[in-house]
Order: sequence, then structure tokens, then C-alpha cells
Amino acid sequence: MERPRSEPAPQTSEHSSETVPKIVSSEVARESETVSVEKDFAPSNSTTVERAYAEGWEHERQIPEIQDYLQEKEEYSEAVRQWDVYIESLMTAEENGVDPQELERSLNTREVMKNKLVEVSANYPGDWTGLLYRRMTDPISKEKFVSQRTEALPAMKEGVVPEEYRNTKFEKKYQQHYQTQVDDYDERVASIFGHTNIDPSVNKTLGHGNINMPGTVYLNAIQKDDSSLSARQKNIIEAHEKGHGLRDFHSPTDIKEVLSVLDVDTYNNLMTDLQASGQEGVERYRSIRNYLKDPAEIIERMGQFKNYFGMQATESFTKKHLDYVREHYVTDTKLDNSVGDLLHCVTPKTEAAFLTVINKYPI
Repeated sequence: MERPRSEPAPQTSEHSSETVPKIVSSEVARESETVSVEKDFAPSNSTTVERAYAEGWEHERQIPEIQDYLQEKEEYSEAVRQWDVYIESLMTAEENGVDPQELERSLNTREVMKNKLVEVSANYPGDWTGLLYRRMTDPISKEKFVSQRTEALPAMKEGVVPEEYRNTKFEKKYQQHYQTQVDDYDERVASIFGHTNIDPSVNKTLGHGNINMPGTVYLNAIQKDDSSLSARQKNIIEAHEKGHGLRDFHSPTDIKEVLSVLDVDTYNNLMTDLQASGQEGVERYRSIRNYLKDPAEIIERMGQFKNYFGMQATESFTKKHLDYVREHYVTDTKLDNSVGDLLHCVTPKTEAAFLTVINKYPI
């Protein structure tokens, strides 16, 4: 079998490739950095919303920066696939046996290609909300959702929700809460992605989301350093809040599994250090002590990481992605909504659990 190229064929596109995206489509942002987060496709039925997002995606694919991104990602994906096939052929060769030197060179080259694929996939320049919509409407994600909710159901309370528990937090501890999410999956996705609420207030709460709700983005939100959110950052928050609309966690089964991504000792040490580090540390401690251990918040930050790499439902999140995120995510997005604290608490002891959860759950 012919040995693959050590680099993908050069791109023929003359488009410039910029690190900072100019356009975040789906009406969340324009080049002028103005924001109109209202995706009102009313009535929010599946067909109408699907058509609107399909048209948005078709428009995105005409944008030069996105064309370049997709082309380069596909070129390196294909290069990795070719090296996989070639290495398999080397290892199964019968006539002359395996050439150890050629096999080592090939394995090293494939490793370089994999690293490069992660690098070129990072900092996805398109609409993160549209990307999340495409992932969640993929049959793979729906199958994961049904599987995960079904697995978690037995640990929840059985039977009809008592009248006094209706419309309270206790209602969510019953199996009916998850079962309804499974039964109404398509309708819920259409409703959640059919509209985004805007709140014009100046607020250090960047956004707000809750189960079955489309999410709210604060138009004039400011970060901890008092800087205003950019159009890109508002798009990140929009997708994050829609994730909260899609899923929540109230079964002891999934709560335990998601929290297993945190190194408890590291988390406790962080909390102790913050409490002893003056007023600023105490304020940060109060901000994240419960937030950081909320399964829903962990999952939505995982969603941010998948969006950062422009991931489709068919793609797996690997150790290489996690390592890259640690070094580049906050620098690239300039948005640290407790991402740094989460990554700090994901240690070598819990990385395997992190990778299991991010790939098992429909994120």
C-alpha cells in the first residue's frame, strides 16, 4: 500500500484565515458587533426551526473564514484516516512481516497529524448555537439522550408526583421528569432553539437558563474584570444557556457520574486556599463553591469545549483535546466563566472519568 503524505495537500483557497471570528451567525452577532439574539421562528415547530437553522448553516458555509476552517479540518481528518489505514496494513502484512522502523515512523507521523487536527479544529469561527443545534438533532445525540436518561431513571422516585410537589424542585426527583424529556425530545429541541430571550440590563450574570427554557442572554453583560462581552462571547453564552434548557440532572446515578470528573482533594484544597486569600478570594469562593459542583454546570462547560472544536455528534473528545483546552481555551475565547476552576479540578486522577462523561452524554 502506498505511504500517505506526511502533510495534507496545500489549500487552494485564497481566503484569509483569521483567529478571531468576524461573524457569528444565527443573528447573534454581526460584523458590527451588534447583537440581536432573537431567533423567533414562531410557531416553534420542528420543521420551521429545522429549516431556519439549515438556511443559517448554508449561509455560514459561504463565509470565507468558515470555508477555510472546514476545509483544513477535513484535510487533516482525512490525513489521519489514511494513516490509520496504512498503519493497519503494515501491522497485518504477511509477505515480509512488519517493518519496525517504518511502523515507528508511521506511528509518529500519525501522531503529528492528530495533534495538528486538534489545533486546526480549535476556535470554531461559526455560530456555536447552530453547531449545538446540529449536534442535538443528530440521531446519535438523541440515542445518547434516551440511553442516559433511561439508565438514570431507576434511581429516581417512582409513581405520580404528589400535588404538593408540583412546580417545585422536588417534582424533578421523580422519574416522570426524565421520562417526559425523553418522550418530548424533538418538540423540546425545537422550542428551546426557536427563540432566545434578551435582557438589556447591565449584569455580571452573563446569562440564564433552565430546563425546557430557551435561555436568556444579557445584552449588556460584563465580565469579572468589568469588560463588556463581545459578540462572540454572547454567542458562547447563548449556546451554554440553551444547553441548560435541554438537560438537567436530578438522578443520583447521573449526578454521581458527572461529579466523578472532579478531583475531590483538589477541589477542597482550592476552596480552602480561596477562603484564606483575602476578600477577593472569599468572594470567588462564595461564587463557585456550589456552582463548581453542579453537574449541569460541568456538562455545559463540556458543551463549550465541544463547540470550541466545532464538533459534530460523530466526533469523540480525546485527551489531546483536553490538553489543548487547558492551554488555549480561555486565551482564545477571552471568557472564563469558571472554566479555569473546572479544569484545575480535573486532574490526572479524574481525566479518564472526564473523557467518559463528555463522550457518553449528549452534549
